[in-house]
Amino acid sequence: MTETDTTLTPLDTSSRLGCSLRDFFIASNGDDLLTAFHRLNELAPELPRPISADSLEFSFNRLFIGPQAPIAPPFASVYQDEDDLVMGRATQDARDLYHSLGLVSPWQGTFPDDHIALEIDACLQMKARIAETGSNEITTLYQNFLQEHLLQWVPQFAARVYSAEGEAPQILGVVRLTVDWLQNELT
Repeated sequence: MTETDTTLTPLDTSSRLGCSLRDFFIASNGDDLLTAFHRLNELAPELPRPISADSLEFSFNRLFIGPQAPIAPPFASVYQDEDDLVMGRATQDARDLYHSLGLVSPWQGTFPDDHIALEIDACLQMKARIAETGSNEITTLYQNFLQEHLLQWVPQFAARVYSAEGEAPQILGVVRLTVDWLQNELT
């Protein structure tokens, strides 16, 4: 996400975990996935041991990208809007939130703003601002975004991942870690 008026402070463990989750879900190839997974594994050693980049990428694509219909599309609109369609109202709501924070997706107009990686990045941006300013307004916005948005759709997304047969346990572990991270952020 491109920010217009804030800089990130040194990252605590929770923020490092969030960055690694973001990087995992936005990875564009097996090598990027494996790199993000290794960083996650350092922060959460309970994750299964890494597998090859090709195996991880195959499972990732089957679950989240395609070429066939993905099992668990990583977009809020699929779970929050009617008809399981991407680019629904949730996409515009995410974009509006980003704009209210002075943020713009680097892929605005070409990639849905409600992708899990972009939403995790928005969380990280809000955490950084809270740490920097102590703003009660941003704290409230962050808590509402977690409780009323992310924790409304991510568990449904996770349920689809968990129900998929034969998927890499590494990805199942990352999805569990994502749900746990979001719940921990709420507290």
